[in-house]
Amino acid sequence: MMDFDRASLLFTAEEAAKYLRLHVKSIYRLARDGKIPGRKVGGSWRFHRDALDLWIKNERGTFQEH
Repeated sequence: MMDFDRASLLFTAEEAAKYLRLHVKSIYRLARDGKIPGRKVGGSWRFHRDALDLWIKNERGTFQEH
């Protein structure tokens, strides 16, 4: 299990997927479509933890609660 302490501010796509509990393909699709905050750096996607936290907070109304 990964330790997501405050020192881990910048995630790879794989780390972002684990953090958000999504499939990595979903992360790539969301990033490509501009639906999740991320940047391409040297051909690889990077995601700032605080931006992901804000995104999930703002998107929570679109998730279905069970």
